[in-house]
Amino acid sequence: MSAPPASLPAPGDRPAAEAPRFTPEGLPLDVATASPATADAGDGGPSRRVEVRQPQLLAAPTAAPAAKRPPAEAAKEKEAPRTPALAVGPNRSSLVDGDDDAVVDYFCASDGAHEPQATTSSAAPSGTAPWPVRESHVPTLPSFYPLEKSAAFVPQASAAIIAGRIAAVLQARSIAAKFDPEHAKADCVSPSLVEFRVRLYRGRGGYRHGLIAEVQRRCGFSPGYAQDVYAILDAAEGKNTAEEQEQAAPIYYDDGGCSSSDDEEDMDALENTGGFASLRVISDILCPLDESQVTAEGQDFALASLASLTSLDRMGPAAAQVSDELLASDAHEDLRQAIASHLAVAPEPQGAPRRSTLQSLEVLAHAAAALPDKAPLVAFLFQNDLQVLRALIVHVEQARSDPPAAARACAILDTALGAAGAEVPSSLRERLLAALLEAANCGGECHAGLEGEARGCLGRLV
Repeated sequence: MSAPPASLPAPGDRPAAEAPRFTPEGLPLDVATASPATADAGDGGPSRRVEVRQPQLLAAPTAAPAAKRPPAEAAKEKEAPRTPALAVGPNRSSLVDGDDDAVVDYFCASDGAHEPQATTSSAAPSGTAPWPVRESHVPTLPSFYPLEKSAAFVPQASAAIIAGRIAAVLQARSIAAKFDPEHAKADCVSPSLVEFRVRLYRGRGGYRHGLIAEVQRRCGFSPGYAQDVYAILDAAEGKNTAEEQEQAAPIYYDDGGCSSSDDEEDMDALENTGGFASLRVISDILCPLDESQVTAEGQDFALASLASLTSLDRMGPAAAQVSDELLASDAHEDLRQAIASHLAVAPEPQGAPRRSTLQSLEVLAHAAAALPDKAPLVAFLFQNDLQVLRALIVHVEQARSDPPAAARACAILDTALGAAGAEVPSSLRERLLAALLEAANCGGECHAGLEGEARGCLGRLV
């Protein structure tokens, strides 16, 4: 029987090159300090077992104490203006709330968000510009920003020129705007009470050579809103907007195929039904027995419905009947008082008018235009110690802060003063004249509709 060869390695020996480098859990092993693998002696024993040690974490290096700096240098750094950093925010913050003044870095800044903005023309625009935006005011479009489809890219554009074009088209279309040059945005209200925002951004990546104009709808709806958006974006791109685009009006009344006999039958049917059920429903919403039941949504719906019912464009001859019933019938005295209460000037904390105030003014303006006999309108304005007349004059005086309300107030006064026997008392005449002159000047700057209504009302008084 021969002896086993002496060259065979021992069971526990293994070349260093074949030593395990990872544990079964995937953690790295220190080859120099890991204990060698062992095996059970004897035939038929279990396969190889490896000893696993817990990985040792390296201690963080201790920061060296900061060297003291001279007091003068520390004070100078403290007084130096800090550059605002990009804030991390939600993916749709600018589309949900109004607090989106800060530039938001949504995911990363690797695509040029931290690059210095172009300074091709940092000089301030003319002091008479309604929206004096500087190049440094326009933020870079944040990464992964969900840009609205109602946006336009303008290559090689100047911020001052684009802002001037947009401000001009807003004035021509009688769209009230509150401009914020430092954040390159404008909060707007269309004549149909659609609230939206216009913002300017600087492009990024392959679009960094131009600016982006974006229109964001915030509240309200109107078929003509799309026409306003097209006009704004066309103006931003420098297209010819001299000729006013016609307003889209798919729901307006068209009397081309109606005869006078059909109109009389419709009016008879309207009166024979116990008449004007819609006014009773609106009265129940605005004037319930329990005032706590009035909700903002119900009030907005009721006033919007009443504005449509009294509009000649939408209802045709039926609007005259509804307007006369609203202002002359004793059955709707509570509804008239509710409208008069909303006409009272009560601005919100930010200075914006209440939506119910604008809607009530729109209802009264529509009714004034639809009434064939203006006597009910004059009686409504001059009742209760001239309460409604005084409220309208206050709206005209606040034309600078609220052009839409002032334009509607001027339209109501223009219609009322054209009626026989309507005359403003001498105690309010000079005050109204001064307010109308200021409103006409304001309309020439920012609101074409206000300018026209104010000058028409001045023609009644002078």
